[in-house]
Amino acid sequence: MDRILTDTQPSYADRRAEMADQTRVRILEACVRILGRGVAELSIPAVAREAAVSVPTVYRHFADKRTLFHETAMHLRRLRGPYRPASSVDELPATIREQFALAGSLSEVVRTALQSEPIMTVRRESGEGARRVAHMESLLAGELRDLSPSERERAATVIALLCSSMTLRTMMELPGQTPEQAAQTVIWAVGRLLGRDLEPRPRGKGKGKR
Repeated sequence: MDRILTDTQPSYADRRAEMADQTRVRILEACVRILGRGVAELSIPAVAREAAVSVPTVYRHFADKRTLFHETAMHLRRLRGPYRPASSVDELPATIREQFALAGSLSEVVRTALQSEPIMTVRRESGEGARRVAHMESLLAGELRDLSPSERERAATVIALLCSSMTLRTMMELPGQTPEQAAQTVIWAVGRLLGRDLEPRPRGKGKGKR
């Protein structure tokens, strides 16, 4: 009996698309590795060599260096994981711990690439920092209500910076703190700036008998 065979194998076009996606990711990962080595000036030929592809191949996927940097920033954001801002002041300690644990779990190469000048430029141009400061100012509106508008913006900027991965990196490198220790330090510092304890301890905890 003749059998009707159903072709379940990927089509040629599907295979080509998959190969193109793999090449694109390889180029992005090559860019991350170069930035992770602390390279300030990044060239398309250098990325091509790192990815083991030709220069025209890089240009087929990314029209220019600016596009490559933008797409690398998006790739790094996916590696870093989602940023979920706190929706209330009470949620702020948990958010700081979550984001510091997430950032601390990244490889050194990815952390360095995230802080590289090309990626920071993309983030500034996208308005990411301004949005975080604006969110922090809105979140802390009740806490900062006695300040002038300019003082509220400054306070929100300082607190947003304290809660950033840049602070975590510095605290891991200089004092040698773990992400959890760094988070606890930042939670304490933000509480001091706001004039209250963000995580009040149970009454009597930590007090020894005389």
